[in-house]
Amino acid sequence: MNTAQLDALKRNNEESRRLTREALFEALYLLIKEKEYKQIKVTELCKRAGVSRQAFYRNFSSIDDVLEERVVNIASEITEGLTADIRQNWIHIFKVMDADRNGIHTLLKADMEHVILKYLNSYLPIHDNARKIQAVWNGVIYNLIVDWAVTGNPGDCLEMAELAYQLTKDIPPVDQFVQFHP
Repeated sequence: MNTAQLDALKRNNEESRRLTREALFEALYLLIKEKEYKQIKVTELCKRAGVSRQAFYRNFSSIDDVLEERVVNIASEITEGLTADIRQNWIHIFKVMDADRNGIHTLLKADMEHVILKYLNSYLPIHDNARKIQAVWNGVIYNLIVDWAVTGNPGDCLEMAELAYQLTKDIPPVDQFVQFHP
């Protein structure tokens, strides 16, 4: 096999892996609408996703891992778009969240929304003052996202971003944005 063929095979495998992971999450989203999260079994999830158990275990070690990966992906997408402008950051955060409401609702139905805060806090800075400021922001972001997902008030992501900005404009900004890397 030449280099071009190996590269094409690698891209093909990566795309297959991405599609498998996506199918498993979408199947989990559908199943969780029908039954309690703790009642969902890997076999049932695989059947709904149209993938083998072997494919599942090549990608994840548990169903919880499917949800945790979604959190990592959402956090990464959010942090990639952050700037020094707090208002624009809130708009970006709620646009990302609005685009992935299925992910948030699935976490809520699984009683696993705490994974968001756990993940955010796993990247707290070492220095004491910066750590405290980032912890405040993490708590605010987490609670506003979850409250918006639960209540839907206000319904529009731009309205929610403006409300979040008004509530947080006087909180000291973080010195450096944490970048999440899945």
